[in-house]
Amino acid sequence: MSATAVLAAAGAEAFLSPPPGVTAETWGGWTLLALGAGLTLWAHRALGDAYAPTAAHPSPEHRLVTHGPYRLLAHPQYMGNLLSLAGLLASLGARWAWLSLLPFAAAVRWRIAAEERWLRARYPERARAVGEPPSSA
Repeated sequence: MSATAVLAAAGAEAFLSPPPGVTAETWGGWTLLALGAGLTLWAHRALGDAYAPTAAHPSPEHRLVTHGPYRLLAHPQYMGNLLSLAGLLASLGARWAWLSLLPFAAAVRWRIAAEERWLRARYPERARAVGEPPSSA
């Protein structure tokens, strides 16, 4: 499930059942949306040329990024995306569209697990850096 499906569900719900106006929920949603977008952009900027659309096919020059938001979170881009989508749903006063976020979050979790396997294989010292014991593989 992609972010597009979440956006489509939110848009359809907002069209069929418009929110009552600007409420505290709307402001909270806008705040989450802004924080999520900011985190995503910060993470993308920190990655720079180390960005790869998939961990399965990284560039040969790939390097481990440990600065910027990556010193605080293992996967800040994904966190930013989820915060942005949650903020959008909250700002639109969505009720049922939240259900579309569940498969999206599950897909993100799956992708994180796949990237973690690749990162641990390529950078065994990374496990120690994030407070986990090194793998015994």
